[in-house]
Amino acid sequence: MTWADGEDDRRESLRRIIEGLDQKRSDIRRSIRIFTRSALAVVGLMLVLSVSMLAYLAEDIAVEHPTRNLQDTASTWRIDYEPRAAAPGSDECRQREQMVSLTVLRRDDTNITPAISADRIDPDTKQFYTVPLDVIRIINVVDGLGYTTPNISGNKAILSENISIYTDENGTDYIHVSDELLEINRLPSVYVTYEFDNSEMEVWWMPESHNICILGTNFEGHDVFSKILYGARISLKIGITVAFMTVTLGTIIGSISGYYGGRVDEFIMRMTDVFFAVPGLILAMAFVAVLTAIPRLALPMELAVLIPLLILISLFRTKVDEITIGEVKAQEKGGQSFTTVLGIASLIFAAFYITDGYWPNIPFEESAEGVSNSDLYLRFIILSSILVLGFSIILAFTKFNREVSPKKVITELKNSVSLNNPFSFMTIRTFLLVGVIYVLCKSLLTIDSEWVIIKDFDRLWKIQVALIFTGWPGYARLIRGQVLYIREMTFVEAAKSVGAPSSRIMFKHILPNAWAPLLVAFTLDIGGTILSAAGLSFIGLGAEMHSAEWGRMVSDGRKWFLNEWWLVTFPGLAIAFTTLGFNLLGDGLRDVVDPRNRR
Repeated sequence: MTWADGEDDRRESLRRIIEGLDQKRSDIRRSIRIFTRSALAVVGLMLVLSVSMLAYLAEDIAVEHPTRNLQDTASTWRIDYEPRAAAPGSDECRQREQMVSLTVLRRDDTNITPAISADRIDPDTKQFYTVPLDVIRIINVVDGLGYTTPNISGNKAILSENISIYTDENGTDYIHVSDELLEINRLPSVYVTYEFDNSEMEVWWMPESHNICILGTNFEGHDVFSKILYGARISLKIGITVAFMTVTLGTIIGSISGYYGGRVDEFIMRMTDVFFAVPGLILAMAFVAVLTAIPRLALPMELAVLIPLLILISLFRTKVDEITIGEVKAQEKGGQSFTTVLGIASLIFAAFYITDGYWPNIPFEESAEGVSNSDLYLRFIILSSILVLGFSIILAFTKFNREVSPKKVITELKNSVSLNNPFSFMTIRTFLLVGVIYVLCKSLLTIDSEWVIIKDFDRLWKIQVALIFTGWPGYARLIRGQVLYIREMTFVEAAKSVGAPSSRIMFKHILPNAWAPLLVAFTLDIGGTILSAAGLSFIGLGAEMHSAEWGRMVSDGRKWFLNEWWLVTFPGLAIAFTTLGFNLLGDGLRDVVDPRNRR
């Protein structure tokens, strides 16, 4: 078919797309009207938006920022211990206590030493460095034993009268020690506390008298306000990622269980019973402990090639089903496609692992330029052989069960890739196919033996994987119940009667009518996931020490709660408000998707 022959098809496809968009706009306007009827739902949305906005603008609003540690393993907060455990709104954030070594001054025959900041870590070079400070006034001076007026060998000197600030012609401030104090040889050092211009920690939108340390600092000198802002990023990332992955995994498993039924359903449901028999938090703790020894998350290259191959063969099988729709009886459909793909999967697994997972890794002639020609040729032969084997089995299976000519199937497949109507390729299957081809091409050209999924598989990633592993059974049960109910409806029976493939029935007919409770459960589960992640960090299985994670901050500050209440209160309120916001938002979405619950 030529481009001109597809004009009518293109016009019809464009019309359907426009109609679909108009319907979506109408549904959104109706949903907004229902949602805004609930004041609590609006409050929940505002809380979620506020936390999300603060997380997005953390780099601009925060007065302190995290950095990579010296081992370059995680984003942590630098420790300067100044000021230590300062109360909210305290002026101590403008103060620094600096040790002045009188022994060094005597040796160098000088009276001055620069006023510098505590050690900082350069995130790029991993080197310590200091910066000069603009000193305003001296607050206090003590010796090494904590006395302000030493009495050593009969020498008396008031320290504060012998320490002053000297500014050179370049504007650099120095701490000046008098000759009288240097003559006290048994005095090795003094500690000078002074106020300096700490504009880095000033919050511009607060009143001038309260724009420093607005939420205080902890015992490592970390600004609590800044850590809470960056902690919002971590908590939202964990909550949304875990909820999305558990919904996806639970939907796939629950759909297969509810649609196919029988032994498949029995096996999956008994497996979920095993998960439900153990408390989720306990199971997540055990899973995090198991993952401790894994430095990165990766798949063997053989398995990374095998998965997209099976997806490609499954897509091919589905396409064959669509081509032969008119010649298939409803009774013949059943679990035929599913059984065929499982059979092909078993054969390919056997072919790979009988050869001990062989994926050629011939020594490269020029490894810097990529894979050698001989290695690439051998990998191409293996992939081509597996694809030909899978397609041949599908065509043979089609002819044996349906009495359809493989030649006719191949001809129809060629016609189905005609480009006379580009709108016909705007489907999820197309994007999935592009992703599969990308993975196969990259695996052909790589010299690595593993497909790295997560390079820095730190403790925060381990929390997410553990929560995903323990959270999918609930969604599987939920979607299974919806599929069992919807699959008995008339429109599903009508789709089966015309020979629609099982994949089309599930993704085109059943799942679009079962998404409503999933959306509500997804929103509610974000808050629960944030709470679970904070709980794991609280007991020491979550975030690394000094990380900006709310549960870890509560755990670090709980021992000083009676005196330094802000160390626990503010991170705890952040967890409470974020969880409450998502719960209220979920209640509002329940009203939208279920008109019977309108208030």
